[in-house]
Amino acid sequence: TISKVLSDKLKRYVRGNRAPRKAAFTLAEVFSPFYLSPRKVAFTLAEVLITLGIIGVVAAMTLPTLIQNHQKKQMVSQLKKTYSLMNQAVKLAETKHGDAAYWNYGTDAKTFYETYLKDELNVIKEGEFTDLNLKYYNLYTGKAVEGVITTMPNDFYYLVLSDGVMVHLYKPDSFNKVILVHIDLNGLKPPQQTGKDLFTFSIQPVYGFQPYGFRNAYNTTNESGDIVNESFGSTFDRASLEASCSKKAKKSSASACSALIILNGWDTGSDYPW
Repeated sequence: TISKVLSDKLKRYVRGNRAPRKAAFTLAEVFSPFYLSPRKVAFTLAEVLITLGIIGVVAAMTLPTLIQNHQKKQMVSQLKKTYSLMNQAVKLAETKHGDAAYWNYGTDAKTFYETYLKDELNVIKEGEFTDLNLKYYNLYTGKAVEGVITTMPNDFYYLVLSDGVMVHLYKPDSFNKVILVHIDLNGLKPPQQTGKDLFTFSIQPVYGFQPYGFRNAYNTTNESGDIVNESFGSTFDRASLEASCSKKAKKSSASACSALIILNGWDTGSDYPW
């Protein structure tokens, strides 16, 4: 009959188009008592768990590096922004007070700031460094930094900029023509380590705002023999900068890290100490 012919054709169609039997149960079949549809090819629970375990191991191996690289990029970006801000402040001050070569570098840090930089920076808080009860630590040893930060803090004057960056100004006794500048990218927040969130710069008569170890020169004199530029630090080549700021420089103060980052085109490079 017609119905039997149609039934036979339907059976042959189903047999010819039937999906291959699956090799394992799906998770839905395992946990659902009502799952009655034809089984399909799927991963077993063991295969899923093994795959997730492999992904977890790979993530554990790569995530720390990815996070660290991201932190370095953030650090460099903030440092570049603050460097540009300070450099611009010095140049703007020159339009009002004349060339930086003729500024009074013999005054204390607070007076220097109030005379030349106060109107050029957006400062939300300022004061004496000793009021902060703050210490900085060596990037390599973890010990408190030795030198001007710890032994001569009384003449430091700190500024907190609108973005939270802290700037320390200091007039070294051994230099008549230099104002030392420390930039703390995190303010009062940790880690407070040289080369990580603390970077050393200076304001000089000839070169303006410069990082320690870059474009500096000792005792530049004029034709009369008068000292017109007396820089904090000398000009270092790449090897000297890396001796202060690299994974191999275990006993350094990391004071030249700012110069190395700039020399690298605002990049930490592959051998940065952290």
